[in-house]
Amino acid sequence: MKLTLGICGAHQYGPKLHDRVKRMGYYWATMVQDCMVFTKKCKPCQFYANFIHQPPETLHPTVSSWPFQAWGLDIVGPFTPKDSNGYEYILAATDYFSKWAEAITLREVKKENVVDFIRTQIIYRYGVPQRITTDNGK
Repeated sequence: MKLTLGICGAHQYGPKLHDRVKRMGYYWATMVQDCMVFTKKCKPCQFYANFIHQPPETLHPTVSSWPFQAWGLDIVGPFTPKDSNGYEYILAATDYFSKWAEAITLREVKKENVVDFIRTQIIYRYGVPQRITTDNGK
């Protein structure tokens, strides 16, 4: 079956396309997967796909007045396969002034591990920072 734009209008992504084709009276075992593959290969679907509806804004540089005043914190991973000791995450902190980086490996991301890292690797070594910036990830 060839799906085209016509009297039924534009097709929608994956499951929505599946529902429309099913309502037209068609059915086959791999229908949902075929609809997903079709829309991934469809040039108009890729061109007009989900846009981010945020207005453009100029980037604001993060300015720090002195070393170790502000830190950026991020968790990278999970990495597969795990290393030989079972570590699969990296917790990294970067000073905004000097670009100095501190990092440790983690088996699992828990608040206790992050708090311990901030206390021992940042506060005990460089003092209490004015701010710590994260991306609020998982």
